[in-house]
Amino acid sequence: MGKPWGLIRFSSQEELETGKRHFLRPRLILYPVILVIALGLLSYKLRGIRTADVIVLRGLSAPYMVLGDGRVSNSLRIKLANRDMEERRFWISVAKPADAQLIAPENPVVVYGAGSHTAAVFIITEATRFHHGDLPAEIVITASLGVPQPMPYKLLGP
Repeated sequence: MGKPWGLIRFSSQEELETGKRHFLRPRLILYPVILVIALGLLSYKLRGIRTADVIVLRGLSAPYMVLGDGRVSNSLRIKLANRDMEERRFWISVAKPADAQLIAPENPVVVYGAGSHTAAVFIITEATRFHHGDLPAEIVITASLGVPQPMPYKLLGP
């Protein structure tokens, strides 16, 4: 075409004047750093996605019952909603108070994919543990994926 070679190119004013070419530019370092940070935040957020929703509710009858041996029984309903498409099993346990006894007719609870299930459980504790009619408790729901989910709850008593 009769035109000089390199007439159309990516260049800077400094490169045209001095002839030196700088390979290491700030944006060559900045863009990969921003990309690594964005991917790290994305993976952190994806790790925190829960595959189940858990709601702890009081039983439908009296909030608590004093048993014949003096212990107190709290009736609870635990609603488990499986947000995954596969069947999941959920194990229910009580972490606090340590001496509490859990009675669960079905444990583990099986919840089908994209379904929900409400399980009835009873927590029995000593009456002397209650202060002003309540006792802080922690119910732990462990999914079949192995991630325990602690749920704080207030047991009622005399």
